[in-house]
Amino acid sequence: MNNLIVQMFQSPDNMERIRKKLPPAFEMVGQQAHGAEVGVLREGVLIGMFMAFLGESRVNPDTEVVEADCAVGNVPLSIKTVTGKTLSNVRIKWTVDQEKVREFIDIFKPTCDLLIVRILWGDQGRISYLPLETQRQAYAKLGIEYLDYRPGTNTRGVNLSRAAVESMEKDPKATIVPVQWYRSVQPQSKYDRWVSYWRDEQGLC
Repeated sequence: MNNLIVQMFQSPDNMERIRKKLPPAFEMVGQQAHGAEVGVLREGVLIGMFMAFLGESRVNPDTEVVEADCAVGNVPLSIKTVTGKTLSNVRIKWTVDQEKVREFIDIFKPTCDLLIVRILWGDQGRISYLPLETQRQAYAKLGIEYLDYRPGTNTRGVNLSRAAVESMEKDPKATIVPVQWYRSVQPQSKYDRWVSYWRDEQGLC
């Protein structure tokens, strides 16, 4: 368990700032990018959050651990951001190659702490910090059912199973932070900005 992360999430002041600033930050990311790029930019928002609260010297965005997106206090951390209530939508391996999927499943084991940010626009989602020991405990309990993969379907990879996520989020060592996902403005299509641009005689709105 990474005490730096736990203590950060236990601070009422930090929690107030996170609940206030995270939804608008993700909203801006959604306006700037589409597809896989959104996930990369969201990870940047969260790594910046850790740097702001814990100090840049304690956060390394260039960790050598393949599965990790950063290291916090030298502890590798994988970051996953997902939208919707479906618990089995946390992707841990992207591939359409079924042979690579089988190889991944054969050698899989949890290797680093995990942060899942579940986004539910207009509803309450959460941030789930799942230490490595919590993941290992769930994997030992569930075995292959820890993973969700359906061969023969266009799944594009391997997810954590619903049972795995439920088990880990109930573990006393996990840290769960509720977040109300509000939008500051109405969602716009990717064309709205440019429609306004061309209609404005003075230039870009």
